[in-house]
Amino acid sequence: MSEHKENPRTSNISDIFDLSDPIREVYLTVLRMGAVSIDDFMLKAKPETDKEETKIYLDILVRQGHLVKFKEDDQVKYRSSELKRRARVVPTSIWDMLDK
Repeated sequence: MSEHKENPRTSNISDIFDLSDPIREVYLTVLRMGAVSIDDFMLKAKPETDKEETKIYLDILVRQGHLVKFKEDDQVKYRSSELKRRARVVPTSIWDMLDK
């Protein structure tokens, strides 16, 4: 299994507010932990949900574009996808001041 997203859209940071509480908690835990297998997630995060329900949440997050599912060392792992940020606009006055 190569790295893939079931939904090719890029996740937006504001989208996490639309997630239900248990799914948001799983997402934020993966953000803190980094790339993680379901077994490591269950062992280290100690979620209130069982393994089957947690896997469903992880797969929902993959489908929504928040997580990426990939295979590493013969284990399926999950990691956060790239978050889309608004481009930062630097006022031209700053550039003018720097050019002086």
